[in-house]
Amino acid sequence: MRDEATVSEKAIPPSRKSKPRLLAVVIVVVSMVALLFYFRKTYLAPDFMQQASSALKRGDEAAAVSAFRSEIQRHSDSTAAKLRLAKLLQDSRPDEAIEYLQQIPVSDPQRANAVQQIAVLCLLHNKISEAETALLELTEKSPGSLGPQLSLAELYFQNQKSEAALPFAVKAASLASDRAQTFLLLAEIHDEMLHPEKMIEPLQQAIRLEPDFYEAHLNLAYAYNKTGQPAMAEEQARWCLGINPREVAALRILALAARDQGDFEAAKQHLKTASQMEPLNLDCRILEADLLLYERKPQEAYERLRELYDSHQQTVRYLGALARAAASAGKREEARELHRRVAELLKQAK
Repeated sequence: MRDEATVSEKAIPPSRKSKPRLLAVVIVVVSMVALLFYFRKTYLAPDFMQQASSALKRGDEAAAVSAFRSEIQRHSDSTAAKLRLAKLLQDSRPDEAIEYLQQIPVSDPQRANAVQQIAVLCLLHNKISEAETALLELTEKSPGSLGPQLSLAELYFQNQKSEAALPFAVKAASLASDRAQTFLLLAEIHDEMLHPEKMIEPLQQAIRLEPDFYEAHLNLAYAYNKTGQPAMAEEQARWCLGINPREVAALRILALAARDQGDFEAAKQHLKTASQMEPLNLDCRILEADLLLYERKPQEAYERLRELYDSHQQTVRYLGALARAAASAGKREEARELHRRVAELLKQAK
């Protein structure tokens, strides 16, 4: 009787016996290839960050840019490479710099740093909408940080969005109560919103912080004049003239204060001094015409204003003053045409 083991062994074909061994060899080979690939990728792949640093040390910015790009292509989440590349591109290719910075996700610890750089670049290159978006993100993340609040207030103010600027200016003033310039900005925003009475307090605060703050004194003279306080306006205007005797705006405020107090001769004298410095100053010329109309000299008022027509035919306040003078001088048809032009310009401005 044959041994069972012998029978079993003879029953298995040689080709079937070798397959497990072959499979084991294939697994080992594949594993070794994978390990070798990982080793080469991890330890033998180019170190692009090091290449970029070396290029910067030798002053080769183009090579550094190329290396940083390669690093980002290999590691799309490399925040360090994006920040350093954006810094290199900020002057020559700001749009690309902004694009790389925007790729840094909100969850990244360096996101705030990236957004700050985005805001700066957008402001420098007049990208108003993008700057606004970046600054709003910063104010939401860091409501107690002065920079974003103040930058937003200035951005909105410079783009004739005073109502939007106001809350950020108020917040900035509360965060930097020792910064006189912020209170001046707040006053200017109130002026744009046609609230001269609200200018006085922040301007006074600015002067308390910086007693020799010239712009604050000049604006305070203006605010006092606008709110019907000629004596206070005169005091501030004279302070400004003590610093700068050629300040036409202060001379005009003195003329207005003198007129409002009934001293028309003094008003004319202040305007004469101002016109010697700036013969074509529109505000002074309009005030001069008003004084001439008061003295019942409409033709002279009309002629003085008509001299500036070529330069100011698109200026509403000038056309309004000229229309008044023309009507007083009996030029009814011209006055009607000027009023029509004013209405047209106001409609276009809406």
